[in-house]
Amino acid sequence: STYVPNSGEKLQRLSFRTEVWDAKVLEYLSQLQAKKPVVWTGDLNVAHLDGDIWNCGAKHLAKSAGTTPEERQSFSKVLDETKMADAFRKLHGEGAANWYTYWSVRAQNGPWNRGLRLDYFVCSEGMFDEGAGVAVQDCRMLSGEGEAVELDFIAIDHCAISLTLSVDPPSQCDALLKGPHFGTLATPVGEQLLALQRILGFICFSSLD
Repeated sequence: STYVPNSGEKLQRLSFRTEVWDAKVLEYLSQLQAKKPVVWTGDLNVAHLDGDIWNCGAKHLAKSAGTTPEERQSFSKVLDETKMADAFRKLHGEGAANWYTYWSVRAQNGPWNRGLRLDYFVCSEGMFDEGAGVAVQDCRMLSGEGEAVELDFIAIDHCAISLTLSVDPPSQCDALLKGPHFGTLATPVGEQLLALQRILGFICFSSLD
């Protein structure tokens, strides 16, 4: 899970975001991809395509953090060069438009669904193939769509998102759970999560050197 640095109100961190951070992420994702399927998730602080922006076309967007052409193009480059896909758009196609994960509290945009999609599950392309050992089954926004948003699922200004995976054969998890590293875990849920982490490559960091 990753929080990607915001480019700043005056875009003072834009060059760091696109030239340093994104380059490091691309490098690290490529290294993980060479070993196993990868899931990258979090607040990635970019509204990638036009359908991810409620007021696409507004003049101020080109100079606003998360919607600059530089950030959007850089995110496209990461997806293309790592051969990974935005799970929600991959599964829902054109139906992914107008589903958002962020709404400005200052502008009180939530009730009218005037938002941005900034939170993603980005997955290895192979995880969408039929017969994949670890496969993406579903990806959802836990919010409303259209004229109103289900505010119960929003924490301050972002909503939760979910990803459903299948692991085949299940014995992959079972074998890992029998290993010595899982003997002291408190709950079956914790065991399953750690086992899945061993099978998948997850990015878990807050900064990159």
